[in-house]
Amino acid sequence: MDTRHLEFFVAVAEELNFTRAAARVQAAQSTVSAGIAALERQLGGALFERSTRTVTLTPLGEQSVPIAREVMLGVRRLGEQGAQTKAGVRGRVRFGVMTNLAWLQLPSAIARFQQENPMVDVQMSVSPRGSTGLAADMRRGRLDIALVGLRRDLLSGLDVVRLTRQPYVAVLPLTHPLARRRSLEITDLIGDPFIDLPRGFGTRDQLDAMVNLAGGQRRVSVEVPDLGTVPAFVRAGLGVAVVPVPVADGAGLVTIPMRAVPPWELLLVTRPGESSPAVDVFAGLLRDWTRARSRAVEEFTRNSPTPQG
Repeated sequence: MDTRHLEFFVAVAEELNFTRAAARVQAAQSTVSAGIAALERQLGGALFERSTRTVTLTPLGEQSVPIAREVMLGVRRLGEQGAQTKAGVRGRVRFGVMTNLAWLQLPSAIARFQQENPMVDVQMSVSPRGSTGLAADMRRGRLDIALVGLRRDLLSGLDVVRLTRQPYVAVLPLTHPLARRRSLEITDLIGDPFIDLPRGFGTRDQLDAMVNLAGGQRRVSVEVPDLGTVPAFVRAGLGVAVVPVPVADGAGLVTIPMRAVPPWELLLVTRPGESSPAVDVFAGLLRDWTRARSRAVEEFTRNSPTPQG
């Protein structure tokens, strides 16, 4: 059985589209179709139901997907183990991140990793759909590892490690009536227009849930794709915001601790049973790097002035 045919099969099973699968495995669509046909002959049955518009898995296909993934993983691990013995860690790491992690200084972290592991190809992508999109890409096998800000109950079927917990703060203009308060609750701000991320991002969904739990409604007047840009919109007088401490750029603004809002968690997510030496080493660097950066943020926060009044 040709492992390349198994790769074609898994790609089509995950994409449910022969054109996208062919692009993903970097092969002609006719080559992918021929490989699937050869595999079906070997297995004695059809793996897919095909129509002019849709591709779906047959019962045989559904049963074969996890087995094919396991075989491919074993082959990949065998190859990587041999390469590691000869020349250190090598392989590929497909890494997904949110759009609001500038405080982590990830370019420096990746540069350090690649200096220490030059035979590992790190392919980093930023999800325009936030943590929800990253979790979906993890489940579909498009990523090996990701940093997300979702609740754990939304990450079932994935391995999850918490890297840091950060409190939320309100970000207000200097002239806001509540600017001299020592702390706030989410209900204190419901009458204000909010600057926030689109739905599907972890912080947005968490705050929406808190507002609903309090029995209120809030108006999000400006949606931005990057949480790091939120303070600039508050500074321009377009609304207020509630963000995790690391992204609360307080220059020309007031930042006030939030009460009764659970801390934001940054989670490291991998797929169970599908690791590799390269992914393991990269995950270790992310854990150490994130915790060091979090300590730096906490130290800065402790030394920052608190609101008066």
